[in-house]
This record gives sequence, C-alpha cells and structure tokens, in this order.
Amino acid sequence: MTELWKPTRTPRLWKRGDPAGLPMNGLIALWDPYRDTYGLTEEARLALQTGVDYSGRGNTLTYGATTNASTDDPVNTGTAWSFDGGDYLLGPTTAMWSNTAGMSVVAVWGVPSNATAAAMCNQYASATNKRQWFFCGNDAWNLSVQQNPASADSNMTASLSSSPTAGQTHFLAGRWLPSVRTQIISGNFAAQAVATTPAASMTDCSVALEIGRYNQGVSFAPAGSACHLLAIYNRYLVDSEISRAYVYLKSLMARRGVTLA
Repeated sequence: MTELWKPTRTPRLWKRGDPAGLPMNGLIALWDPYRDTYGLTEEARLALQTGVDYSGRGNTLTYGATTNASTDDPVNTGTAWSFDGGDYLLGPTTAMWSNTAGMSVVAVWGVPSNATAAAMCNQYASATNKRQWFFCGNDAWNLSVQQNPASADSNMTASLSSSPTAGQTHFLAGRWLPSVRTQIISGNFAAQAVATTPAASMTDCSVALEIGRYNQGVSFAPAGSACHLLAIYNRYLVDSEISRAYVYLKSLMARRGVTLA
C-alpha cells in the first residue's frame, strides 16, 4: 500500500493514527478514567477497583492499597477519579523511566475550590531517598523533582508565578532533563517555572508509584481533587509536543463536558 503521509525534514514526533492525540514516543503510561467506564452501568462503574494503562505497557493502577473496596479508594465519577482527602491510586513497582533521557508528565487535574495543598503523584524508596515527582500545593503549585529531599529541597522547587485557579480543571505538565531543566507548565505555557538547580540524577529504583498522595503517604490530595487523565513519558517532551497535547486535551475534555482552563 502506498504511504500517503510523507515525513518532513524535521524529526518525526508523531505517527499517523497515534491514539489519544498524544505523542507515542516514550509513552510508558496513559490512564484515562473516562475510557475505563465507557459503556458500563453505574453499578459496574462504582465497583471498579483498577485503572487500565492505555499505553500498552501494562502499568495497571489499583484503587487504594488493594483491589478490595476500602476507604482509601478514589471514586470514578465517569469522567475522573475523585479524591476525598484520604484516597490514592497505587501503581506498579517496576522501574518505569531511565536516568538519562529524563521524564515528562502530562495531566488534566481538577483543583478543588477550597484547596490549600494538592499532591498528585510521587515515587519514593525511603525518607532519605525519596522521588518526589511533581505537582503539589494549591497556592504556589510547586514542582519538586528530587532524589534526596534533605539536600535538594531548596534548589529543586519551582513555583508558578500564577497558580492554577482553584475550582477549575487545568492542563499541567512537568518535565525533567538531567542537569539541564526541571520545569512545571500550566496551560499552553500560560504560566511556567524552572527549578534553580536541575537534578542530575533521579534514578528509578522499582518502588511503587502513587497518585493522590505524597511525602510517603502522609499528605493526600484534598477533597474535591479530580484526575481526568494522566500520561507519563520516559523522556523530555519538547515545547511543540506539550502545546499539541494541550490543544488536543482541551478539545477532548470539552466533548466530555469538562471545561479545561
């Protein structure tokens, strides 16, 4: 069959037919609670205990600590995972990213109207060897990507100049390139911040990924937080990829009845 699509002189970032309107190169996890519930009855939706990884990598999420219903489970509303201040999702314990190509995260996240802090996702090994992944805090919306919090906290925190508005759903992206850049982005680069001293190393040591709580399970995303979509990449996404993701996801969420700020 003749290939109708012809590549340009620039590097090919997307393949024709890429699912979800997101770049596939380096995609290691894609979670979409809306797709999990498509076609289900309300009873079946409320009984869900796992989140499917649509990247094809098999990085399934578990509601709370186990697949049994319990008070630490978020609720799938049909469009998002809703958190009540004590909920989280538990991810795989297998190593997910390399320490040379960097990593990126793209999220559609609903910020509660009364939030003072909101953890999104972290991965850690111990109190002295913690992988604090990305977004936390509603007032400053800090990005912290670090290996040892005792020595890196002050340098590895970047604050957005204009915080995502409480009570709205936002497009957020975080990306890290070893020793080069650690950045958090809101919207289509409407607000962004770069850490003073980018981390040289953020080695993945096969500890469990968590979404909705951080600081080793001490702090949780506040009640009213909602995750509509989350994608993780095993590389540093370039500006054009993040912009394309924003434009696509704003349109996608609109079709689902969700207004993206």
